[in-house]
Amino acid sequence: MPVSEQCLVQLQNVKVSQRTVNRNIKDLLRDFESQEITIPPYQRTFIWDVTTKSRFIESILMDIPIPPIFLLEKIESQSGEVRYEVIDGAQRLNTLKAFKFGDFKISNLLKLPDLNRTKYDDLPPAMRTILLSRQLQIIIIEKTTNPDIQFEIFERLNQGSVSLNAQELRNCMFHGEFNDFLLNLRNNKLYRELLKPFPKFKIVPLGKPDKNRFLDVEMILRFFALYESFIVSDDGKFMPPTKDMLNFYMAMKSKRSMNNNVELGKMSSAYSISTEKLESLFSKVLQIIKMTFKDNQFRRFKVKQDEAKFDSFNKAIFDIQLLGFANLEISDIQDKTEIIYENFLDISSYNSAFIDTVTYSTNQKINERISIWNNALNSILKDQKPYIEKVMLKKNKFNNSPICEYCNKSINDIDESDYIEKQLVHRCCHYKNILPDMSGRNYNSDLWYLEQRRRSLSNPDSFPSKIKKYLMENKEVTFGELKRVSIEEFGYSENSGSFSASVKLLEVDGYTNSLSK
Repeated sequence: MPVSEQCLVQLQNVKVSQRTVNRNIKDLLRDFESQEITIPPYQRTFIWDVTTKSRFIESILMDIPIPPIFLLEKIESQSGEVRYEVIDGAQRLNTLKAFKFGDFKISNLLKLPDLNRTKYDDLPPAMRTILLSRQLQIIIIEKTTNPDIQFEIFERLNQGSVSLNAQELRNCMFHGEFNDFLLNLRNNKLYRELLKPFPKFKIVPLGKPDKNRFLDVEMILRFFALYESFIVSDDGKFMPPTKDMLNFYMAMKSKRSMNNNVELGKMSSAYSISTEKLESLFSKVLQIIKMTFKDNQFRRFKVKQDEAKFDSFNKAIFDIQLLGFANLEISDIQDKTEIIYENFLDISSYNSAFIDTVTYSTNQKINERISIWNNALNSILKDQKPYIEKVMLKKNKFNNSPICEYCNKSINDIDESDYIEKQLVHRCCHYKNILPDMSGRNYNSDLWYLEQRRRSLSNPDSFPSKIKKYLMENKEVTFGELKRVSIEEFGYSENSGSFSASVKLLEVDGYTNSLSK
């Protein structure tokens, strides 16, 4: 098939502007030491071990071809001076510098064993000269290269043994005032306290394996991006927090921090919240979260076969907790934290739509989960009396006799319990009680079956979705009428089990509250 000339235009738009130079190690280290060449912070956590460093030095001495070092050309916003940021080759430069300044002895060499346990100053002068005069190939990505293509270069170059994740790449791509703001905000005292229960967020000493890899920074960015994208949206919805969306927001904030309204163009009035206001917003929602979630912040509450407990860190829960409180003040919720917490347990236990939004394809379901959570908060703010009553009755019952009315076993933690029809029960027992009544199935298959029903609610052509739509459009419906419509109009057999299972599922979400038998 012939290729149109449009491809030439596309090629021009994505073409990388680059130049290649050869530099001897002596001159390269001089520029490195003078900060003309810099290594961005995100790369400083990756440190080679001594054996890897040593064999790299051995390769240089043997004149084995070394992969090129990639540098990104940058213009300093304050001074206008040209600087070069390492895209690929940080460990090679660090190793050369460390060896030259005597930071380690080479060891475990394969071809030059006589040099084992040797520092740079111990090498014969002629060998030191050989080392410093070796030429390395340098590929410079010029500043005129499209920023989107620069990001693509970073991704493709870093698909090796230590691939950089999206946030590490953003730190390089969009360095500047706004990026520095995010990096500083990660050290917020309360933020670090709230992240402390999660091992992946532990800050480790330089050179140690870092499980975090700027995820803490990305979560702050994610919150701000969602918050500001909602403000500028035409349809009153959040944009899914995809990699491209976060990149776009980061680029816009970086340009704004440089007062580059020319480049912002039509978006010159968008994403204009100052860093001071964003920091204040961040601090406020963290305070509310600490007041509300009893050290269980950012966790999904999950009901399983024999237990109900908080799970590990969950990005989707992080979203709803920060965004849900963003437009509230501390005074709005300070006397309601206990019932908000209880309501979170309830929707996490039984609301299948909510459970789905924090479990499957979560980025694409940002609006659904925020809507469910905001509706719950608004209901509490409108009239907290029924919620308070339930919480008080549950606490009294638990303190006096923490025994499940279903299984007659002890309830170890109040979060595991629920107060249903004047009875204290395990949430997992109540969960079992509302499962579809399907004969011949064991409990595990029932759990699987219910989960499939939950997932099918997102499909408008599924049977549960059709029932749900019918109930929403017809408020006064009897159980018998719904069953008749399901069989006659939706085409399902009375013996298929689909009807009773779907009604049980929808019952959990409150869609059958007005349904009478």
